Amino acid sequence: MDGWRRGATSTHILTTTRGKPWLHAESLGSTMTHWLVANGAHGLGPHGLRKRFATDLAESGASASEIAAAGGWKSLAMVALYTQDAEQERLAGAAVVKLENARNLKKVKSLSI
Repeated sequence: MDGWRRGATSTHILTTTRGKPWLHAESLGSTMTHWLVANGAHGLGPHGLRKRFATDLAESGASASEIAAAGGWKSLAMVALYTQDAEQERLAGAAVVKLENARNLKKVKSLSI
């Protein structure tokens, strides 16, 4: 951010192609959606992009607090809402590993008797 501030020609981070601040959030959202579609991200808008960011962080092993800090969420409940699918997959995978380990341990014990 410091580098951006030094070379900034505006006090706004996101500006139009003319360097002016966006006057309406809908205009920015619409422009972002068009840009995403043009770049192959069909069905993804600004909100979906932010949710995808949270999901990617969760799938990478980031904690809820880390995700909240990275995405600017104030509520861990909102982070949980966005990352519940990734958390469900992680927990299911961990449960299956435990089951496999328990079965393998039983096999080892039965072989050593």
